[in-house]
Amino acid sequence: MKPDDMFILNRKNANQNIIFCYTWRFIYCLIKHIQAYFYTIMMFSLVLLLVLILMLILQVLLQHSGIV
Repeated sequence: MKPDDMFILNRKNANQNIIFCYTWRFIYCLIKHIQAYFYTIMMFSLVLLLVLILMLILQVLLQHSGIV
């Protein structure tokens, strides 16, 4: 094995490592952002769910009272 072959092999590995590193960093950042927005999304979903439940209860009450 010549030194030139070794150099080419090392460069190839380095390129793969850089790609892997960037991919990993991107995934890590994505997870961090999802964690940050997760609570906001959860709160929004809970509020939406509560509003829907209240609307259903109101509809049932109105139907039972005979107004509608």
